[in-house]
Amino acid sequence: MVGGLQPARAAERTPAVAAGSPIAGLAFPGITFEHQPAPVAESMLDRTAALGAGWVRFYAAFADMSPTRGSIEWSGLDRLVQAARSRGLKVLLALSTTPEWARPAGTDPDYGPVDKAGRATFRAFAVAVATRYQGRVAAYEIWNEPNLGGSWSPQPDPAAYLSLLSTTFAGIKSVDPAADVLSGGTGPSEPGEKAFEPLPWYRALYAGGLRSMIDGVAVHPWPHGEQVDVGEVPVSFEIRKVMDANGDAAKLIWGTETGVPTAGAYSISESAQAMVVVKLYDRWSAMPHHGPLFYYTLTDTPGSDREHHFGLLRADGSEKPAFGTLQGWLSSNR
Repeated sequence: MVGGLQPARAAERTPAVAAGSPIAGLAFPGITFEHQPAPVAESMLDRTAALGAGWVRFYAAFADMSPTRGSIEWSGLDRLVQAARSRGLKVLLALSTTPEWARPAGTDPDYGPVDKAGRATFRAFAVAVATRYQGRVAAYEIWNEPNLGGSWSPQPDPAAYLSLLSTTFAGIKSVDPAADVLSGGTGPSEPGEKAFEPLPWYRALYAGGLRSMIDGVAVHPWPHGEQVDVGEVPVSFEIRKVMDANGDAAKLIWGTETGVPTAGAYSISESAQAMVVVKLYDRWSAMPHHGPLFYYTLTDTPGSDREHHFGLLRADGSEKPAFGTLQGWLSSNR
């Protein structure tokens, strides 16, 4: 519980039989999905199921859900979890951010808990979430890209992250032993950013005892434009080797974000995107002991920046070639 409030369990709904591919999921951005009008969110989940994906990833953002100490707003997340399950989609929740009341003045929501009190507060939130969705959320990812200063501010710290991961893992497992708990997916750094690159980050985590704190490792295998064998995809294979060398050969490596934009900086054409998507899933399928790969994201949003154009659908809902190409690949590779 958080602030003394017991997290009442949300109403059950019988899920549809899972029909989607266990290797594929869709990742939805930030907190925006939770705030979509119900008909829009449900339409997006319908398209996800029609694609043939078996998973969805969205956020349980502590700062957004608990703007006031002692309360949690559950309605948006309840609606999404229930809607996903009713369509046979498994749910991965990314737990992240720190509310204003739980962090130092002048810091932002991506402030990473670095002291005992901050970790205890985040653990309490995670336990509340896992209690509420016990048996209905399949997996939890602890933070998003904690190796980057833009996601774990003011700067990434392997020891501090491990301390948070350790207590959060134990808390979630105490109320939902069957749920998978993953390390936070790692991303590549931007020039000038305070960051650890993903491979040295995971080497540092394993040296600090990561093996006892996770059920699986998450990475973000972004390609380099049209080149799948450049960028974070081959780095993911190296991280797989680090897992194996540290006694975690039996645990899965999950790709919780990947994708390529079709407008803005470093973008490619829509036809090239369709080819890259297939290459990504072919390459990921060759990974030993791999979990799902989550494509980011379903739908473009208005705007010229590349961040608005990773979708398999255009902003008006029409399909880019990549949607049908991935749909066909998933149908043929169950």
